[in-house]
Amino acid sequence: MSRPLNSRQTTTNNALVRPRPSDLNQLASAKPGALHSGYVTGFFISFWGTGLATTLAALKVALSPKAIYTDGLGLTHIWLGVGLPELVVVDNGLEFHSPQFRAAALSLAMDLTYCAVRQPWLKPVVERTLGTYLNYLPKEGLVRKSLTNEVPISPDKTSAITFSDLCRGLLKAFVEVHPFEVNDRKLARPFDLFHDSLEELPPPNLPTSLDELDIVAAVSRPMTVGHEGVVPFSLRYNSHELQDLRRSIGTRFKTITKFNPENLEYVYVQDPRHHKWLVVPSCQPEYTNGLSLIQHKAIRSHAREHLKQVGADEALSRSKMELIEIWHGAASRGKRLKSNHVKALAGLTSSQAIFGQTAAPALLRPEQIITMSDLVVEAKQIPTFEAFEL
Repeated sequence: MSRPLNSRQTTTNNALVRPRPSDLNQLASAKPGALHSGYVTGFFISFWGTGLATTLAALKVALSPKAIYTDGLGLTHIWLGVGLPELVVVDNGLEFHSPQFRAAALSLAMDLTYCAVRQPWLKPVVERTLGTYLNYLPKEGLVRKSLTNEVPISPDKTSAITFSDLCRGLLKAFVEVHPFEVNDRKLARPFDLFHDSLEELPPPNLPTSLDELDIVAAVSRPMTVGHEGVVPFSLRYNSHELQDLRRSIGTRFKTITKFNPENLEYVYVQDPRHHKWLVVPSCQPEYTNGLSLIQHKAIRSHAREHLKQVGADEALSRSKMELIEIWHGAASRGKRLKSNHVKALAGLTSSQAIFGQTAAPALLRPEQIITMSDLVVEAKQIPTFEAFEL
């Protein structure tokens, strides 16, 4: 089923979403320039760097309803962009050529078109728009091009605004500033062009469930399912359903596991037989609830640095060497024990061996702990049952 073409131009991590060429005749009667409104339908910023995770996250924001992002922020206009695009035009980044991104496009029934190599003038709007709004930032902490033989300035000393303020500012720019700037070539505003197209054509369809969109936008990796579940990033995920699946297969097996880098509270594990997905929760929900992958790696890095400062590795290695010396030194004495000596040690316990015969804590015999009277159950405590037939 063909979906309406309301996403005239969507910026999602250097990806431009446009309608199919076969549908151009349908829009011939529209206003000039309505085909490419320049309206931003989604953006995503993180410390992950460029890659597949950020690309899928930006795509998920572009497709999702926008009320969850704009409610409570005091915006005077609504964010119109929502729905599935027919065509996604991307550059030649490695993340766009990955099989995971192709699988996501196939699951959402989107066509992919790659721009020509080394021809940035085919998509100049994205970089120019971002560069324009960077000028609104304060000069303190503004990123600039590094010079030759220059010592880079530490961002801890020059940063001026928080990450949350940056995101809120960009949201206001993309919802209330950029859509209302008049384009000199089209003599129209992106908001009006996009809004008119929504009235001329029915709204675009969403997937049957946003849960499916979460699975498609998640980052996948092959993992082994064992008796302890799956263990990505040193975090254990397990459930009764996953163990039932493992027992039905009969052994450890490899399958595709997907996770959301923004929330490690659960992972998706694929049933290799029916290709269905299981939602497997974390075994440490008090730690992983709302935890992102970047935060988890930062916590582990900090803990590793703390252990390095206290000399944990050196202390462990020293204790291991002392243990080896104790057992190797005792080996020669153990070989000299005769059989009658071994028989004499038959009743010795670890407490007596460590503390000595006199200093060892007093041990109680079983009959000193429970007497026979404690095991006798009075007859009145046993309930009576009557037999009956069904």
